[in-house]
Amino acid sequence: MDSILRKYATPLSLVAFLAVAVTGLMLFFDLGGRQLSEVHEWIGVVFIVALLLHLARNWRGMLAMLS
Repeated sequence: MDSILRKYATPLSLVAFLAVAVTGLMLFFDLGGRQLSEVHEWIGVVFIVALLLHLARNWRGMLAMLS
């Protein structure tokens, strides 16, 4: 499991963040309709999962930085 987290957690977090940011800006400037809103919401769910995986992978390092 750790090798999967090491390989995919951070890149997935980055890609999901960028996708949420771009679709969010498109929605802000009213460049998409209902379908884009749904895509934005689902990518947001993927981003949360990716963020949790990223936190799980880097937990010890973050604790070391905070202490």
